[in-house]
Amino acid sequence: MTYSPRVQVGLQASTVALRAKSGQMTGADVEELQAVAEQLLAKDDALFLAVSDFATQYLLISHDQPAIAERGAWLLDAIERATRPDPVDYTRCDIHG
Repeated sequence: MTYSPRVQVGLQASTVALRAKSGQMTGADVEELQAVAEQLLAKDDALFLAVSDFATQYLLISHDQPAIAERGAWLLDAIERATRPDPVDYTRCDIHG
């Protein structure tokens, strides 16, 4: 089996997002996720950008549990978008513009 840093970060981000939605996330969870993303992903990777945005927003809303839960849902959506594979025919201009 091939090791994929994107899979590792994606799974860890999913865990943090679900913990945020359920009110069980801590600041240490966010710091650890951000550190792993910075270490393993390129700075222009969509998954890195989602994690970075979530961590930045967490600093602003760290005492507002409903807002944290909302950002957790946002992070789950962002992970899904960032890890969605390109369609097989993504280079066809007649289909995708």
